[in-house]
Amino acid sequence: MGERKDADVVVDGRKLYTDGKCLSTKNDGELLIDFGDIISIHHITTYIKVPSGFAYLGIRGSNRSDSWGYICGRTRIHSGRTVYNISCKFDARYVSLSLLNWFGYTDTSADLCEVETYGCHTQGRYGENCSIPCPQNCQEGRCDIVEGTCLGCINGYHGPRCCRECGSGTFGRECREICGKCMGNNTCHHINGTCMEGCIPGLSGILCDQDDEQVMMSDILTRKDANKSVAVGAPAEANKPADTIPVENDAQCPQPTHSLGQECGNNTFGQDCTSVCGHCSENEHCHHINGSCLNGCDPGFNRLMCDQGCMNGSFGKNCIERCGSNCISCNAVTGVCEIGCSPGYEGTFCEQKCPHGRYGINCGQTCPSNCKGCNRFSGVCEFGCQSGWKGTLCEYIGRYNNLN
Repeated sequence: MGERKDADVVVDGRKLYTDGKCLSTKNDGELLIDFGDIISIHHITTYIKVPSGFAYLGIRGSNRSDSWGYICGRTRIHSGRTVYNISCKFDARYVSLSLLNWFGYTDTSADLCEVETYGCHTQGRYGENCSIPCPQNCQEGRCDIVEGTCLGCINGYHGPRCCRECGSGTFGRECREICGKCMGNNTCHHINGTCMEGCIPGLSGILCDQDDEQVMMSDILTRKDANKSVAVGAPAEANKPADTIPVENDAQCPQPTHSLGQECGNNTFGQDCTSVCGHCSENEHCHHINGSCLNGCDPGFNRLMCDQGCMNGSFGKNCIERCGSNCISCNAVTGVCEIGCSPGYEGTFCEQKCPHGRYGINCGQTCPSNCKGCNRFSGVCEFGCQSGWKGTLCEYIGRYNNLN
């Protein structure tokens, strides 16, 4: 272990020092084990003999052989013990075992005879024979391979198995984000923080966290809508007519024809499921109440409900890409300059300057034949005319000088 060596002798099943199949080291050393693919590790057992002194055995995991990776665990080893179980719960292809001298000991030696790694060959599984998929809301699909508890949750969920949505007033990663000022003190969406019933008067924005006298069109409730009654009802009474909150003019909400206990399907949302979802990313169904697309829009569309095409020189997913600066107008999905290029440029994205002898829109014009070279934007013969010609486009016959 004084340098990186072949690890075959420590994964051959021979655990005893007397077998004569161990790697020996003196002072600091390191061993790198390559599993050939990323695996889910639970713990590592080492069989190591320390003739004298004390040392630290540290374990790191990485997905690259040239990276230090991250520390998984460490333990103190000494001459009175040979078997060490080190708990390490991580996914990695490479495992590095490092021997470091204990303080006060400068001449420690050790013989590593066997390394046993316990875990699952396939990520995202746990239990007997790694036969059970990890809970669906685990971050990156990773969980404890014995208990099945998540090693982190995706946005909007918490709990040992990430089964619980964020509580009232919170959302996002580990439910650490605080909701904005949603209409009627309602909580926001547990994943992305959108206020599904709109904002209180005076605030706007998807998260209802912007001070603005004029509520944005993307908010689901406008100030005019805020004066209307809102249907309420307990899930247990889902098939009964909904009660309403009384308002000044005693107006009542229309009785729903769609069961309140059933979410909208078939790409619809809203009251009675009569509104059609926008262009949500990868054909995902929009939110059944407010129509918002929780994971963004298909290329070419933007806004909360992905119901507006890209505008003002933008394109792509959520319209965050910019068309080429020389584009007259680009395709909202691909960014291709379909209508054409500004004078002086050509190419799919109008990124190429006109070649010598061409000018104008899409470089579609040929420089005047009497030009020595024309401007790629206007066609003006800025480098002069051939002998015997004059004018900005060298279109007039000039006077010859007497050469005799």
